[in-house]
Amino acid sequence: MRRNPREVIVDVNPPRSSLKYLVALFVVFVSLSAAVRLYIDQLWFESLGFESVYWYGISAQAVGFALSSVLTAAVLWVILRMIIAAGGDTRRWSFLQIQGRPISAPPPETIKRVALVGAIVVGLVTGVIFSYQWETYALYVNQPEPGGVTDPVFGRSLEWYLFSLPLL
Repeated sequence: MRRNPREVIVDVNPPRSSLKYLVALFVVFVSLSAAVRLYIDQLWFESLGFESVYWYGISAQAVGFALSSVLTAAVLWVILRMIIAAGGDTRRWSFLQIQGRPISAPPPETIKRVALVGAIVVGLVTGVIFSYQWETYALYVNQPEPGGVTDPVFGRSLEWYLFSLPLL
């Protein structure tokens, strides 16, 4: 087959290597902008003499993220593994029919991998949500001893309303 000399072939699919470079460039850009923001905040708190407050907030966010994400992912993974184990060998049944044709369940290894990835993703999302609530947890951990003023209706101390109730 002979080609027309005026015919131009355009490849609309970019090579995968350029996509990898764009993703890497995006990750570097986001990381650098976050690092610059953290550095500027650290300089501002240091100039005011409250550098320890800044680092307390950063460490509280990191601890809240790590604890909640690991705990959520571990608990969810254990629950999903118990459900998978209770299901037994699901390959012998067809649990779904489309136009009269039975659709069989995927192999248990695939289900376990999907459960693990799902538990990790839910754990990371939970960790991000909890890390944004670090001030509430810091207030609860550093609350003063109850005393003085109490609520006349419910008999709770003022500290309970200010420091414990927001956590619930």
